[in-house]
Amino acid sequence: MITVLVGHRGTGKTALLRRIARYRPEAILHDLDECIERGEGLSIAEIFRTRGEAAFRELERDHLARLMTRCSGAEPVFIAVGAGFPGPLPPGVHCLWVRRDSDRDGRIFLDRPRLDPALDPLEEYRRRFAEREPRYRAWADDVLTLGEGFIDEDPGEVRFFAGREAPGPAAITLLPEHVRPDAAGRERLAAWARRHRARGVGTFELRDDLLSPGQLRAALDSLPAEQLLYSFRMPPAAPPRPWPAGLRFDWDISLGRCPHGAPAILSLHARTRGETLGGAAQRLEAASSGGENLKLAVEVGDFAELLAGHRWALGDPERRAFLPGSEDGRWAWYRLAHGRRQPLAFVREGAGSAPDQPTLAAWLRYPGDAAAFAAVLGDPVRHSWSPAAHHEFFARRGLPVLAVRVTEADWQAGAFEILAALGLRYAAVTAPLKAHAFRAAAVVAPPAGELGAVNTLYGAESGARWHGTNTDLEGLRAALDSLALPDALAVWGGGGMLSVLRACLPGATFVAARSGRRTAGPPLEQPRAVVWAGGDRTGTSPPDAWRPEQVVDLDYRDSAPGRAWALRVGAHHVSGATLFHEQARRQQAWWDSVEKTVS
Repeated sequence: MITVLVGHRGTGKTALLRRIARYRPEAILHDLDECIERGEGLSIAEIFRTRGEAAFRELERDHLARLMTRCSGAEPVFIAVGAGFPGPLPPGVHCLWVRRDSDRDGRIFLDRPRLDPALDPLEEYRRRFAEREPRYRAWADDVLTLGEGFIDEDPGEVRFFAGREAPGPAAITLLPEHVRPDAAGRERLAAWARRHRARGVGTFELRDDLLSPGQLRAALDSLPAEQLLYSFRMPPAAPPRPWPAGLRFDWDISLGRCPHGAPAILSLHARTRGETLGGAAQRLEAASSGGENLKLAVEVGDFAELLAGHRWALGDPERRAFLPGSEDGRWAWYRLAHGRRQPLAFVREGAGSAPDQPTLAAWLRYPGDAAAFAAVLGDPVRHSWSPAAHHEFFARRGLPVLAVRVTEADWQAGAFEILAALGLRYAAVTAPLKAHAFRAAAVVAPPAGELGAVNTLYGAESGARWHGTNTDLEGLRAALDSLALPDALAVWGGGGMLSVLRACLPGATFVAARSGRRTAGPPLEQPRAVVWAGGDRTGTSPPDAWRPEQVVDLDYRDSAPGRAWALRVGAHHVSGATLFHEQARRQQAWWDSVEKTVS
């Protein structure tokens, strides 16, 4: 089988190819851009510059056709094509859409040809994103959502590509793109389901509010009834005929009393106005005859409600499933941590039917059933590399590493204590929570005491005293020492890293990102280097007169504003990746040490 990898610019298709070489040593791998460069004797940037984008797209089609001919009869073959490949895909190929949840945030490229140079780089990306996303969705036979920060190996990907697991407790909701009513579409759906059952998916949900009557009928005819869950969400909630023997169904109690016999699952997906989470749970229980599983899948507003729903599920763990919802997917970590101990758990391939469903790759990455977990805490954390950086370290302890969005208001309302009650034992802490973490730690190691900020926490068990330290200072010093920064140095912003930066760079000029005023250090009209420590929310930029040679960014994201500013002023950009990995290594060393001390 020839698999073509498609996906947005910067998602990581080429890096995934290198990992597939480890997962599937027998595979034949090709990167189409590299094939074009070898065949034409020019770099992609030179082709864009000298021949234009339209000519490059024709080269893509031509070279892909040649590759298909060369690879005919061989398998498995994986070919990564560029983000802008316009299609059509050759007949008979298997299309894998490689995506990240961060694709929508945008990316700024420092070493790739600009497609619309007149536009702001993020606007350039986002316009192409809107154009290309529907194309990938229409082409995709499978979707793989990559984890942020995985470079060498991701156990979730290993299991995805190996496909040798027995069907497990996970369920996936079928979406319109999965189901085509014609004969070829039914064969395609059956093959898709076989692949996913090999990846540990045991149940495929059919929702009458997402699929048309024709699609529902096609799915019922394509897949065995015992693999399906039919979910009634729309009035008048009439079942399709004929109703397959053995088909389980989920009845939402908001539709009234179920007229179709005893459902396998009674569910509730929306609260009434002013209804508490406890009230919603009681309403669901009151509708039960005692034989059904109960699914509470309502929107959850805060950590206190999350804990209440968790305790409700623990009251009857064999029958109750608590699937918290939100607009932005902030509870996906909870479903990942606790889903295997509940009678029903949903995962998603791409965007899925609900943002709080964990991705299939993340579900496969953490196959265990640990009662405790490690996490990165902060706001935002969706982009965080901490779960990847610490995965192997905590895998040896049998623990998952999760990204948990916690705002300052959440912390002040008791989120940290609730997380401890839910199983948090190790935490990497990011902005804006480091001062709060300092106050939460009963035992503080230097230099956190002098800085008044903690970025690393350990609590041996629920209710135990928390130990804290700060690895930012050592990590930043190690990262900056490798750069030989000039004396004419300015620091733009600071935020939660300000105390660390002042300790590490005492001779620098500090300028507040919000006001643009100098707050410390000597006057400096023209810095040769700028350490960018300004966040996304300041809405300001350094003075127009500044033209540094180098921008040292504390942020490692591809959408970081420091990248855009460095591109605009023509400065060499240094990513915050080195700082991140330096302090992460020190976090692991400290956790190792404090575990021995506390135990």
